[in-house]
Amino acid sequence: MRWLLPREDTFFVLFERSAACMVAAGEALREFFAGEISVDRFQPLDDLEHEGDQITHEVVGRISRTFITPMDRDDIHRLIHVFDDVIDATEEAGEIALLCNVDHVPEFAQELTDVLAQICQEVAALVPYLRGGDGYRQHIVRAHELENEGDRVWSRAFAALFEGHFDALDVIKWKEIYETLEDAIDACEEATQIMEEIIYKMA
Repeated sequence: MRWLLPREDTFFVLFERSAACMVAAGEALREFFAGEISVDRFQPLDDLEHEGDQITHEVVGRISRTFITPMDRDDIHRLIHVFDDVIDATEEAGEIALLCNVDHVPEFAQELTDVLAQICQEVAALVPYLRGGDGYRQHIVRAHELENEGDRVWSRAFAALFEGHFDALDVIKWKEIYETLEDAIDACEEATQIMEEIIYKMA
């Protein structure tokens, strides 16, 4: 008789806000890597990272204040933290480029960032289905395809670092950035898996 119990729908709203922040971060990084690497152009990523942290803190605080949550408390924790992981890694990739004084963004970095921006959109498209409804499977399939594409691009990008076109310092810089982008994409895949589990539990 779950329908008789009060529900805290604010959690769904906060998930949607966090997912929107994640999408915005992916787009901001794509734009950042498409132009000059500068402090001013990095600012939107920094702002979004702080916004993501605030949403995460709000969710965690609300869990402790809510008697009956709309889903498993552990699942709420897992999901909001993996959203935050995506945002953090996205911001970190830009921050590394900024701190390392990157002056040229390789094509592979732009490709990885494009994959990241797309998979963030698929993750965000899944969030409304936490409330119920059909049609979510297409987003899970597409997210998995994008994660595989990200792996392929990362492999080519990593190999290209050692083909003699980069000096030693650039190899170190871009190896770190590529790995951070891969972490963000992997976290998106993890988010889809967590949401799929939650949707099955709540069906």
